[in-house]
This record gives sequence, C-alpha cells and structure tokens, in this order.
Amino acid sequence: MVSVLRGIWNWFASRTARDGVDLHRHIRRLLANERDQMPAEEAEEVAVALAALNAGLTHGAPPPALRELMQRLSDTAHVRLPSIVRHSHREFVEVLLVAGVVVLTMRAFFLAPMKIPTGSMQPTLYGVTVEELQGLAEATAPTGFRRLLDRVVYGFNYVRGKDGAPYRVFSGDHVLVDRLSCNFRRPGRGEIVVFETRGVPGIRERTHYMKRLVALPGERVRIGNDRHLVVNGRRLDASVRGFEGVYSRQGPPRESEYSGHVNDRVAQRYRIEAGLLAPLFPDERTEYRVPAGHLLVMGDNTMASSDSRRWGALPRDRVIGRFWMVYWPVSARFGWTAR
Repeated sequence: MVSVLRGIWNWFASRTARDGVDLHRHIRRLLANERDQMPAEEAEEVAVALAALNAGLTHGAPPPALRELMQRLSDTAHVRLPSIVRHSHREFVEVLLVAGVVVLTMRAFFLAPMKIPTGSMQPTLYGVTVEELQGLAEATAPTGFRRLLDRVVYGFNYVRGKDGAPYRVFSGDHVLVDRLSCNFRRPGRGEIVVFETRGVPGIRERTHYMKRLVALPGERVRIGNDRHLVVNGRRLDASVRGFEGVYSRQGPPRESEYSGHVNDRVAQRYRIEAGLLAPLFPDERTEYRVPAGHLLVMGDNTMASSDSRRWGALPRDRVIGRFWMVYWPVSARFGWTAR
C-alpha cells in the first residue's frame, strides 16, 4: 500500500513519472492488440520491459532511473512491435485531420476570419490604406526592431513608390465574423453584417462585403439633405443603437470620416458625378421601400461606399454573419470596440 501511495505521489510531483505512465499505457495497449500475432518470446521480452517500468513507477524510482527504464521499454517496443512506428504516423495524421475538421467547423458554424476588403466601412473598420510620408515628420521609414514591430503588431509596411517617395501601407483590419447567432435570430438595425455578393447585381461576384444594416423588410427609407436616414417617417440620429458614430459629427462630408448618409443631390454638391454614388436616392423626397425578404445596407464611409444606395436591397439569405471583433492588428479598433 505504501509503495502504491508513493507511486501516486511521484506521478503528481514528477513530470518524468507522468511521461513514464503515458509510455507504459501506450505500449501495453499495443502489446495487447498484437500479442496473439507475435512469437511468444518477443511478446515476453516486451512484457518484461513493461513490468520493469511499472515497478520503477510504483516504487518511486528517481527520474534518472525512470528515464533509463523508459528508454529500455521504448527500444524494445520499436524492435518487437513494428506497428508502433505505423501507429505514431497514424496518430500524427489523425491529429492533423481532427485539427482540420475543427478549423473547418469553426469557420462554417461559429467564427470565421475575414480581412476587410475595402474602405467602405472607414473609420469604423479599415481596409488597405496607403499613406505618403513625404513631407511628414515621420518621412523616414523605421528600421530594425521598430520596423518589425510595425509589421507584426500594428500591420504597417513601408515601401517606396516609383517616384522614390516613401509610403506607409496599412494591411487592413482582420476580423472574426460571428456565424452562429444568425442561425437563431435575424440581424437587427445598426449591426455590421457580412454577406455573400452572389446574385446581387451591380457588385463584384464571389466575394464577401461588410456593411451596416440600416433598414428591414417592408420599411420605407429616405435620405434627407441633412445626411440622416428617415425610416418609416422616423429620423435616425446618434441616439439609435449602432449609429452613435455614424451621426456623431458635424461639418461637410468627407471620405473616411463619419458623415451620416449622403443622397445623390448632396453628393453632387461635393463634385461627385450625378448618379454615381446614390442613384436610388436622387434627393430627400425619394422614398425606397425595402422588398419582402430583403435588407438595406450602407457603408459608414458614405462618400466612398458602394452600397444599397446604388445597387438596391440585399436578399436576406445572403447574410452569413455579423461582425464580432478585430483580432489583428493592434489599433484603436482592436477587440470589440468597432461597432
């Protein structure tokens, strides 16, 4: 009884003892599976090595002695149990297959990684951006560890253009998309949704876009000249959940800044060609009714977003998930802050 308790204590106190127990269990299982197909003397040789390791574990042999017994058992098993090599390879393949299935399952049903494809959701979420450094205080690109830090942590890369001017390239936000919740509830107004472009006329096929959901099936929508949406006669403002940032600023509309939502007439005031940005909303009097089974989605970068103002309502079944978090790079938007 004392020796058994000593063995249990050694298992908790010694990593070598735990490894020895795992090895003993593994070889014992292989021997049990193949003993009837082995010569008796070879099976007995493996059994003796197993018994020796078991005795060392039970009586609390010191780590050096245990390692010697483990090596003896391992060498004997590799000679007398050829399947141990095949079994190790099979286990490695099984681990890879299981890992692949887990990743695919996560992507298909739970959380899927996605890179922001364009700048249409700026400044909420950023796509790839290029900034010329010529004339700025930081015109000289960093070197060494700082350059590596910028690349790995903050997502910045530095290049020189054909004119020799230095540029800083931001890799774009990488986000996780929640694919699970959409199976249990429909997305609500103000949420950032991800959708397939398949079958949506006027936009690039076979990709995914990310926009903010602004109107639901059956709702009537106008865009006022004050750059606020009017849904079923109700003017949306910063007090509406999901639009706190969108309607947070005053002043003229600008790219990559929160500027509300712009109809086509307002866009023309800022030298945007007529019918280019919002042909379905030519002025503040035009009302658009969202068809049944469809949604209206718009980008937060209202001066540079191809969205429902141009190509109309989105079939609701194209929505595959909603924004969950920014997981890379580290920025002001890292985590769950971008809403």
